[in-house]
Amino acid sequence: MKALLLLLVAVCASYSEEVDRTWTDTKGRVITGKLTAKTEASATVVLPSGSSVELKIDTLSPESKEYIAAAKLLRTP
Repeated sequence: MKALLLLLVAVCASYSEEVDRTWTDTKGRVITGKLTAKTEASATVVLPSGSSVELKIDTLSPESKEYIAAAKLLRTP
């Protein structure tokens, strides 16, 4: 029973975790990283190198904006 509970917790945690994705701005520039926080005006993305960048939402492509709007984060600043 304990093993089943631990498996369930691990599966649930994996669904709430963001994954690396490609972010595109309106000029066609791209970066890859995980969304870790969002506000109405910006999104924080952690790059594969471990550094984080803040992206202004109004400079992103429609697809990137839609992803941010739909993202269910465990925390927001």
